[in-house]
Amino acid sequence: MSSLFLVEDEVLIRMLLADMVQELGHSVAAEAGTIEEGLCLARTADFDLAILDMNLGSHTVEPIADAIDRRGLPVIIASGYNETGLPAGFAGRTRLEKPFSIAQLAAAITAATGRVPQRSAVGQDDCASTCGDKPTEPFQIRQAARPQHG
Repeated sequence: MSSLFLVEDEVLIRMLLADMVQELGHSVAAEAGTIEEGLCLARTADFDLAILDMNLGSHTVEPIADAIDRRGLPVIIASGYNETGLPAGFAGRTRLEKPFSIAQLAAAITAATGRVPQRSAVGQDDCASTCGDKPTEPFQIRQAARPQHG
């Protein structure tokens, strides 16, 4: 399964997305909620695929997508805009239109991972030196409490 990098400024949406990714059998390698954190992790984190919310506050994630492109890794853009409402820099990318179901997420991941090259081996430890004096804390995967059936 794939290791994903999630970029979403809405914490609750990011947590829900992480749960969905894990429910599909993938892992979450890193997450970011700002352009600065996203750029740092896009350059240094070890992941196979990124899912980026198109807008973080008043900024688009185009710089983050470009950094991931330079590594040769696929990007899924999550947006409430339809295809015609996307900025030119996002044309042709795998896209998830918000709100999306877990089945739509699974289909987007499958489509994007069909193009995944060999994993890039870089470490998150390089983040502080890459991003100046504002180190980014390592991502901690949150396990949601799931009801026990039986």
